[in-house]
Amino acid sequence: MNETNKKIPFRSKIKKWVLRLFPDRVHMAIGRRRARKGDEARGIPELTKRLVNKHGRDVRRGPFSGMHYVSAAHSSSYIPKLLGSYEEELHGVIRSYNSRITA
Repeated sequence: MNETNKKIPFRSKIKKWVLRLFPDRVHMAIGRRRARKGDEARGIPELTKRLVNKHGRDVRRGPFSGMHYVSAAHSSSYIPKLLGSYEEELHGVIRSYNSRITA
């Protein structure tokens, strides 16, 4: 059997088919998996657990200070959100908007 007629295992065919049909979703999933492995290598899950055990899931500072946050962050890091530093460059805009709607 020559190279072009070589049998491809069924699982490989499925993977290629899924990648062709949903390239963006596959690449996003691969990126999330790599990020999770990187976080684990740096000890982020343990640090997050310690932060939540000590301070709970309330946002510590910023315009969302005191807000009770969901149990997990998706697509980004959880710690900056709990500390109130996530998207910090937008805090002034959010405060300005909040002051206009409460006035």
